[in-house]
Amino acid sequence: MTNPQRWLDLAGDDVRMAEFAMAEGILQQVCFHCEQAAEKLLKAYLVWKKGFYPKTHSLIQLLHLCRMEDSDFEALAELCELLDQFYVATRYPDAPIGTGPAGSPSRPDAEKAMSAAASIRTFVQSRVGS
Repeated sequence: MTNPQRWLDLAGDDVRMAEFAMAEGILQQVCFHCEQAAEKLLKAYLVWKKGFYPKTHSLIQLLHLCRMEDSDFEALAELCELLDQFYVATRYPDAPIGTGPAGSPSRPDAEKAMSAAASIRTFVQSRVGS
Protein backbone atom coordinates (compact mmCIF):
# COMPACT_ATOMS: atom_id res chain seq x y z
CA MET A 1 0.00 0.00 0.00
CA THR A 2 1.21 3.46 -0.85
CA ASN A 3 1.66 5.97 1.94
CA PRO A 4 -0.76 8.92 1.65
CA GLN A 5 1.84 11.23 3.20
CA ARG A 6 4.19 10.50 0.30
CA TRP A 7 1.47 11.66 -2.09
CA LEU A 8 0.95 14.83 -0.04
CA ASP A 9 4.69 15.52 -0.05
CA LEU A 10 4.92 15.07 -3.82
CA ALA A 11 1.93 17.37 -4.28
CA GLY A 12 3.79 19.95 -2.20
CA ASP A 13 6.75 19.62 -4.56
CA ASP A 14 4.45 20.30 -7.52
CA VAL A 15 3.12 23.42 -5.80
CA ARG A 16 6.68 24.62 -5.26
CA MET A 17 7.54 23.98 -8.92
CA ALA A 18 4.45 25.95 -9.94
CA GLU A 19 5.65 28.84 -7.75
CA PHE A 20 9.11 28.73 -9.34
CA ALA A 21 7.59 28.62 -12.82
CA MET A 22 5.32 31.57 -11.99
CA ALA A 23 8.33 33.61 -10.88
CA GLU A 24 9.96 32.85 -14.24
CA GLY A 25 6.81 33.46 -16.29
CA ILE A 26 6.63 29.87 -17.57
CA LEU A 27 2.87 29.79 -17.40
CA GLN A 28 2.18 26.42 -19.03
CA GLN A 29 4.37 24.80 -16.37
CA VAL A 30 2.51 26.65 -13.62
CA CYS A 31 -0.75 25.19 -14.87
CA PHE A 32 0.68 21.71 -15.40
CA HIS A 33 2.21 21.49 -11.93
CA CYS A 34 -0.99 22.77 -10.34
CA GLU A 35 -2.91 20.01 -12.13
CA GLN A 36 -0.31 17.50 -10.98
CA ALA A 37 -0.57 18.71 -7.39
CA ALA A 38 -4.35 18.31 -7.45
CA GLU A 39 -4.05 14.84 -8.94
CA LYS A 40 -1.65 13.74 -6.21
CA LEU A 41 -3.80 15.31 -3.50
CA LEU A 42 -6.90 13.44 -4.63
CA LYS A 43 -4.90 10.21 -4.87
CA ALA A 44 -3.55 10.82 -1.35
CA TYR A 45 -7.12 10.98 -0.08
CA LEU A 46 -8.09 7.80 -1.92
CA VAL A 47 -5.04 5.95 -0.60
CA TRP A 48 -5.82 7.15 2.92
CA LYS A 49 -9.51 6.23 2.67
CA LYS A 50 -9.48 3.13 0.47
CA GLY A 51 -5.87 1.98 0.28
CA PHE A 52 -5.63 2.41 -3.49
CA TYR A 53 -6.20 4.80 -6.38
CA PRO A 54 -7.02 4.28 -10.06
CA LYS A 55 -4.41 4.71 -12.77
CA THR A 56 -5.85 7.87 -14.29
CA HIS A 57 -4.85 11.49 -14.74
CA SER A 58 -8.46 12.70 -14.85
CA LEU A 59 -9.24 14.94 -11.91
CA ILE A 60 -12.94 14.53 -12.69
CA GLN A 61 -12.69 10.73 -12.33
CA LEU A 62 -10.63 11.01 -9.15
CA LEU A 63 -13.04 13.55 -7.70
CA HIS A 64 -15.98 11.24 -8.42
CA LEU A 65 -14.30 8.50 -6.37
CA CYS A 66 -13.53 10.93 -3.56
CA ARG A 67 -17.16 12.12 -3.55
CA MET A 68 -18.30 8.53 -3.14
CA GLU A 69 -16.43 8.52 0.18
CA ASP A 70 -17.20 12.10 1.25
CA SER A 71 -19.90 14.18 -0.43
CA ASP A 72 -18.16 17.38 0.70
CA PHE A 73 -15.69 16.84 -2.14
CA GLU A 74 -18.42 18.23 -4.41
CA ALA A 75 -17.12 21.66 -3.36
CA LEU A 76 -14.00 20.97 -5.45
CA ALA A 77 -15.84 20.25 -8.71
CA GLU A 78 -15.24 23.61 -10.42
CA LEU A 79 -11.61 23.70 -9.30
CA CYS A 80 -10.98 20.21 -10.67
CA GLU A 81 -12.69 21.09 -13.95
CA LEU A 82 -10.45 24.15 -14.25
CA LEU A 83 -7.25 22.20 -13.59
CA ASP A 84 -8.24 19.11 -15.57
CA GLN A 85 -7.98 21.07 -18.82
CA PHE A 86 -4.26 21.66 -18.25
CA TYR A 87 -2.96 18.09 -18.20
CA VAL A 88 -2.70 17.56 -21.96
CA ALA A 89 -2.83 21.17 -23.10
CA THR A 90 0.35 22.16 -21.27
CA ARG A 91 2.34 19.12 -22.36
CA TYR A 92 1.86 19.05 -26.13
CA PRO A 93 1.96 21.94 -28.61
CA ASP A 94 -0.85 20.55 -30.75
CA ALA A 95 -3.34 20.17 -27.89
CA PRO A 96 -6.70 21.71 -28.76
CA ILE A 97 -7.37 23.79 -25.63
CA GLY A 98 -5.89 26.90 -24.10
CA THR A 99 -6.80 30.54 -23.90
CA GLY A 100 -3.68 32.43 -24.87
CA PRO A 101 -1.72 32.78 -28.09
CA ALA A 102 -1.04 29.40 -29.66
CA GLY A 103 -3.15 27.80 -26.93
CA SER A 104 -0.83 28.83 -24.12
CA PRO A 105 -2.29 29.68 -20.71
CA SER A 106 -2.40 33.36 -19.76
CA ARG A 107 -1.17 34.86 -16.49
CA PRO A 108 -4.77 34.97 -15.17
CA ASP A 109 -5.10 31.25 -16.07
CA ALA A 110 -1.93 30.51 -14.12
CA GLU A 111 -3.13 32.57 -11.16
CA LYS A 112 -6.45 30.72 -11.14
CA ALA A 113 -4.60 27.41 -11.34
CA MET A 114 -2.42 28.38 -8.36
CA SER A 115 -5.48 29.36 -6.34
CA ALA A 116 -7.32 26.16 -7.27
CA ALA A 117 -4.38 23.96 -6.30
CA ALA A 118 -4.04 25.78 -2.97
CA SER A 119 -7.74 25.33 -2.19
CA ILE A 120 -7.67 21.63 -3.06
CA ARG A 121 -4.53 21.19 -0.95
CA THR A 122 -6.12 22.82 2.09
CA PHE A 123 -9.30 20.78 1.67
CA VAL A 124 -7.56 17.40 1.29
CA GLN A 125 -5.02 18.03 4.05
CA SER A 126 -7.88 18.82 6.43
CA ARG A 127 -9.21 15.31 5.86
CA VAL A 128 -6.24 13.02 5.44
CA GLY A 129 -5.17 11.73 8.78
CA SER A 130 -8.07 13.31 10.63
